[in-house]
Amino acid sequence: MISEARMNSIEYKIYVGVGRLTDTDEVRQFIVDTQFTDGLTITEADGVWLGPDDMEEEDSLVITILSDDITMTSQIRNFADAYAAEYYQMQVIWSETPVTFTSREYER
Repeated sequence: MISEARMNSIEYKIYVGVGRLTDTDEVRQFIVDTQFTDGLTITEADGVWLGPDDMEEEDSLVITILSDDITMTSQIRNFADAYAAEYYQMQVIWSETPVTFTSREYER
């Protein structure tokens, strides 16, 4: 039997720099230990932006969370503050986008 559900939610994407850090496994563990209530996906990315003098590049991680938890923005703020303090970041960026997603469940 297959069941399918459509749900409205918010997709949160958090962008954090790791370019000056030597141990990305440590950073990943810090993110996982934060224990966002709805779980997350971590994706490696190459960030490029126009700096004061020229184009700058930095290795980045993008953390994606699908959630309808009304406390998620507060959880992200707490994470951003802790991450910036722990890893000497000048900025942590996140976006919030309304999404509808479909989930199919298969009985085995």
